[in-house]
Amino acid sequence: MEIAANNIVSAMEKHGVRRLVSTTGAGVRQPEDRPKLADRLIGALLRLLAKDVLLDSAANVKVIQSSGLDWTVVRYPRLVDGTRTGNYRVGYVSRDSGTQLSRADGADFVLKELVEKKWLRKLPLVSY
Repeated sequence: MEIAANNIVSAMEKHGVRRLVSTTGAGVRQPEDRPKLADRLIGALLRLLAKDVLLDSAANVKVIQSSGLDWTVVRYPRLVDGTRTGNYRVGYVSRDSGTQLSRADGADFVLKELVEKKWLRKLPLVSY
């Protein structure tokens, strides 16, 4: 993913495209996160069972963060099938964040964020 991120950022910069909304997993932690016990356990399992994926995701995020683009990286917990409800939380990993989200609600947030830019140059977690 890091190579892809480099290519995407380079192409956007070359062609003057400024807005990028990308996604990654909730396991890519940020300084603003305050994980509860369940989040720490899930993080430990990810580091044990999917370390390469987690490291690649973090590298992808660093490429985007170091760009000059108007970026937002949306972090998702476990994605599930379901309808769009529009009723989800946006913030950081905390006691109030959930461990799942429907794909439809994830897409709903991305489309809104593309236009609204409320989370510009930030990595919000979207969950139930």
